[in-house]
Amino acid sequence: MNRFITEIYILPYILPLLFTAGISFLLSIMPVPAGISHDFNNMLSGVVGYLAMAKENRQPGEPVYEYLSLAGEADVHAKT
Repeated sequence: MNRFITEIYILPYILPLLFTAGISFLLSIMPVPAGISHDFNNMLSGVVGYLAMAKENRQPGEPVYEYLSLAGEADVHAKT
């Protein structure tokens, strides 16, 4: 999935910069996507914690429990 995002969305913007500004500019902006993904992962970790706490107060047969379980699965999928 990450490779697809890079090839489709990021590469078309980086290639013209590579040819016009050179490799030094490209190397200078490389930490930016890593920082953005790191911040997103930090926010997602907080959501996971709150989902786990909410699930502890519910019983496995309740509809809310099922929704919390689905949200937890989506979170795991988003992190990978």
